[in-house]
Amino acid sequence: MARIALDTVPAFPVHYQHPSDRPGTFTTVPTYHVTIPLYVAPRAAPDGWRPTGTVDQDRRFDAVLDTGTPLTVIPPDFWEAWATDADVLAQPPDESAILIAGGPQPGRLARVRLGAVDDEGHWLPAEWTLAILLDGRGENALRVPLVGLHSHFFTRRRRLGHVGFEQDDRSAAVPRWCLEDRPRLLPWS
Repeated sequence: MARIALDTVPAFPVHYQHPSDRPGTFTTVPTYHVTIPLYVAPRAAPDGWRPTGTVDQDRRFDAVLDTGTPLTVIPPDFWEAWATDADVLAQPPDESAILIAGGPQPGRLARVRLGAVDDEGHWLPAEWTLAILLDGRGENALRVPLVGLHSHFFTRRRRLGHVGFEQDDRSAAVPRWCLEDRPRLLPWS
């Protein structure tokens, strides 16, 4: 079974006050983003293809796992280097703005072959998945790639797994996660 390690990155602290706390007393809870090291496979690569030798850094990027995003969303700084490997789908000309990440973002729907490769060289094979390739670079433009939990990359034999905790610099317990392929039990599964 193929398995890759995912990174847990500090996001932002959440402050809250429990009703039993004294006025002005807040508890701070750290939050984390789980990032997935994605890799874009060439359009013409055969099934089961994997990168060999040095990983092309233009095709590799870390995406934040976003449980609220149904599709993968990729800003232009990440997809322009491999634009010819994306299969851009036809859409009406007046439908170029996509409501995501808190507001309208100009972009287009495309099929992309996404795989995952971690720093230790473990690889999960690429799968065709739908992604929104954003075009905007303005002040309110999304700057971080998001991978949706309902993208084909996850729903096809992939499983998130919790592998334990690790201590960070502040002696806090940080959850560690992995992404693994589930074995195919039947030929059509």
